[in-house]
Amino acid sequence: MSTAIPVLIVLQSALIQAVSAALIKYSTKLKAQNTGSKVQIYVFIIALFLYVPSFALWAYGLSKMSLAIIQPVFSGSMFLFTIVFSILFFKEKLAPYKYIGFAAIIGGIIILVV
Repeated sequence: MSTAIPVLIVLQSALIQAVSAALIKYSTKLKAQNTGSKVQIYVFIIALFLYVPSFALWAYGLSKMSLAIIQPVFSGSMFLFTIVFSILFFKEKLAPYKYIGFAAIIGGIIILVV
């Protein structure tokens, strides 16, 4: 099996987990604003259920490749997805020095996969 398929599966796992983390942050924001406890609970439950397919994809990718490759790809992509979601959905600003870190993470993932 080529290395691309397990890496893509692990990237999907990281994306799902980043969405779940963003939903948990959103539910916390709803709780702080007292905008409705039912919505906050539903969002939190959805976030928890998203962790299940994320773990399944992670375990499958891990069964097909070495942990030495999969773990850095997963960790690095989690940082990237979290930054992207923070910018898009929570309107957070990206400091100039974080652009360097963003590029370093992408470069590191490319070096590991290639």
